[in-house]
Amino acid sequence: MSTTNIALHALFGSAKPLAGNATLEKTVEDFTAQAKEEGASKVRIVQSSKTALWFIFPPVSFFVTPVISNVAGEAIK
Repeated sequence: MSTTNIALHALFGSAKPLAGNATLEKTVEDFTAQAKEEGASKVRIVQSSKTALWFIFPPVSFFVTPVISNVAGEAIK
């Protein structure tokens, strides 16, 4: 299973979220909540990534940056 969060962060994606929350902590929390809904008692995270898309619309995206985070893994019952 996989969970993806998308948000707008400030200053190259390193500052606090402006809209949404694409931090890895929040994405892992959402991943485990989804696994729990499916009846899993344990999770095994295989891959995680966070990408700040500051290069998409310069110079606007230097200050308001789209951020995508993803966590993939297994839900173990």
